[in-house]
Amino acid sequence: MEVLRQFVQKVVIGKTPGHQPATLEVHGRIGSILAAMEATTILEEQASVAAERPRLRGPARARDPPGR
Repeated sequence: MEVLRQFVQKVVIGKTPGHQPATLEVHGRIGSILAAMEATTILEEQASVAAERPRLRGPARARDPPGR
């Protein structure tokens, strides 16, 4: 139990309207770990989407201004 107390400082359970599930906020080291895991998941998803996009060939160039 002491190990768990080192990771969880405080847990806040919030009310939600209607029959929605309650919100849960976890403070302490475990909160930081969970946030890092979520950020990693988001970055992995973005990398996966970027890898599926077709790649441009050659250097990207701005269009010439009109009249040139």
